[in-house]
Amino acid sequence: MKLSTYIVTLKRGITHEPGKNTLVVPYKPGDSSGDFVGGGAMLLANGGRWTLREDTDTFTIDFGATDFTLHWHDPVRSIGDTDDIGITLDIFSTLSAGAGGGIPATREIIAGPGLDGGGDLSTDVILSLEPTGVTPGPYGDGLHIPRIVIDSLGRIGGISIVPVTGDGVGDVMSTRRILTTAPLMGGGDLSVDRTHSIQPGGIDVSLLGNDAVTTTKIQDGAVTGPKLANGAVSTIKIADNAVDNTKLADMAAATVKGRPLGSGPGDPVDLTQAQLQAIVGTLGTTPSTVANKTNVAASITSVTLLAANANRLGASIYNDSAAELLVSMGATASPTNFSVDMLPGAYFEVPASYTGVISGIWAAATGNARVTEYVP
Repeated sequence: MKLSTYIVTLKRGITHEPGKNTLVVPYKPGDSSGDFVGGGAMLLANGGRWTLREDTDTFTIDFGATDFTLHWHDPVRSIGDTDDIGITLDIFSTLSAGAGGGIPATREIIAGPGLDGGGDLSTDVILSLEPTGVTPGPYGDGLHIPRIVIDSLGRIGGISIVPVTGDGVGDVMSTRRILTTAPLMGGGDLSVDRTHSIQPGGIDVSLLGNDAVTTTKIQDGAVTGPKLANGAVSTIKIADNAVDNTKLADMAAATVKGRPLGSGPGDPVDLTQAQLQAIVGTLGTTPSTVANKTNVAASITSVTLLAANANRLGASIYNDSAAELLVSMGATASPTNFSVDMLPGAYFEVPASYTGVISGIWAAATGNARVTEYVP
């Protein structure tokens, strides 16, 4: 540990004349003459050092009780040089044997069991672990495990490789056997892999006969693809009404399955609207047996020709007027809102599927509309 540093710089033009060649430097706080080798010495005590930028023959130094004195007694060779003359003194604190309580250099550090190195303190001492002879690296594999030896110091003193066998605690002994009974066959000790199978004819097929299975044996979703070869099942195996809609394949919305008209027998398919209409035709249409007739006077404002009727099967309108009639399938008719333009004497049949209100407006308030509504 460095205690103090003294830097003395002598400027050019110094003289060595008596009385003019001396410089007194006081000690810094904490330093004393005991930190130096006294009497004009060039060395410092306790491991210190001093550095001169000129020959040491030019200078001497004396260490006193409170300061040290620097003398130069020859012409300074660097007078006239551009460089100044510098002196640096560094004081270091070190331990030494004797009254100061230091540790003597002959004191030794001794390496104990498991350690290498040591020695006296005349130089730096290094201690290291004593080699155990174990080579660094991985040990063991899928069929072998390392067996480790620990010495008295808790270190790994040795490693050996042993095969994995069934003799360890908790392992299954290779002499242990797996026994089978009918309808199974196979088995044996565990010295090698063993295969087990069902004996031929080991299951009584009569147990799978009609009505033999009375409860569900295959859970939903357990069979995900075809499991029976084509033609393998030649007789009916599913009882009547045993399959409900929840067991059929999902269908898209607004679809009907069937066979197109004239396609012959085969698997059902999703029918198009045209295919379905070809099959159904007009079947299911309720015939009309009642025709209700009304007369509606011509008007230049919108009037109702026929009120909405969910039971309507059809309707017709005859324009018995000398004026043009605009008919609207809706609550209001106008020159810009109409469905049919009926000239005087024109006849119109309302679409059979329309059951809503029908309105009309004439070009002049003359004549009538003869309206007929067909209901069941």
